[in-house]
Amino acid sequence: MKWRPYLLVFLFLLILIVIGIAYYSGKSQGLALERENVAVDTTIIPATDTQVKLKFVNTETVKLQTYASEIEALGRVNSTQAISVMAEVQGILLSGNLPLKKGTSFTKGQVLFGVNSNDASLLIAARKSNFLTLLANILPDIKVDYPNHYEVWNMFFDNIDMERPLPPIPPLVSAKLKTLLATRNVLSEYYSIRADQVRLSKYTITAPFSGTIVDAFTDVGAIVNPGSPVINIINNSALEVECQVKMDEAKLVKIGAKTILTDDQDNSWLGKVRRKGQYLNPNTQSVPVFVELVSTENEVFNGMYLLSSIDGDSIPNVFEIPRSALLGNSAEVYVVRDSILIRQNVDVVLLRGEKALIGGVDSGEAIVIEPLVNPKDNMKVATIEK
Repeated sequence: MKWRPYLLVFLFLLILIVIGIAYYSGKSQGLALERENVAVDTTIIPATDTQVKLKFVNTETVKLQTYASEIEALGRVNSTQAISVMAEVQGILLSGNLPLKKGTSFTKGQVLFGVNSNDASLLIAARKSNFLTLLANILPDIKVDYPNHYEVWNMFFDNIDMERPLPPIPPLVSAKLKTLLATRNVLSEYYSIRADQVRLSKYTITAPFSGTIVDAFTDVGAIVNPGSPVINIINNSALEVECQVKMDEAKLVKIGAKTILTDDQDNSWLGKVRRKGQYLNPNTQSVPVFVELVSTENEVFNGMYLLSSIDGDSIPNVFEIPRSALLGNSAEVYVVRDSILIRQNVDVVLLRGEKALIGGVDSGEAIVIEPLVNPKDNMKVATIEK
């Protein structure tokens, strides 16, 4: 049969394949057994001293010195005389010698505004007339009973002018005459008229100083009441700068300290510290320091912002380091002694930007001036001196 030779070849190849699979399977198992019998040496060989790498740190040798402090702070120009002018009586607002508008300048004693006083003037005139009647009725009694005082009181009567304030009342040297005047209501009427005259002066408001109107709250012709705000005024020639100084720097500011003030246009002014607040500004958590402007060659305006540079107290026995050299928010630094890293407490005297002034260290000490990564106390280090 023709297919038998092919069948023999097929069977031969199949036998060869089975033999090959059996051979390679046995070899793999042998290799695995060899691996199991091999002992692994895990002994750690310690490194020698020459193989240990030291950590390098940047240090600076302490040289204690006296620090001449200069305190910088932003300040605002304010007038030392800034007042709100209010109406003291009721009536129609009248114009003074100038318009009631923001920016209007005035001089001391100039009439700022008035309130219509016709009713008050007529009332005073009526009361004066009544007072003259009282005096005319009592003068004959004074002439008979107190002849020594008649001439003085008669002259007082003659000097009363309906258009002018009442003259001073004669001295009341006689107790009996005083009783007579009191029972006839002469004294009560006199002092009532004087009070009305004082009140009449409140119908005209004059400037207490030379300055400028910075706010106007009503117009001429409006009805005002006692306590109604009319204008706000300031004295342009009485200016000071209120500076906001950091709390830790405020202790270095002394009254009378020289101050240089500058604006963003490089204009400068000389100033002097006049007052220092004993409280904190709740918004800025700073201490207000008030600087008087000594030189005014350059024009300055109320409301301007100026940068102040105040000569502060000198600080002895301190050393300046980068602020980053402090360990976190603590008053500690790292020092290196005999190549050993040691943590040390210091006195943080002043923080200024990226710098810190410290005390409580000795001259010659090597302070680490950079933040370290994963430092350990008492670790051995190598130093790189700044």
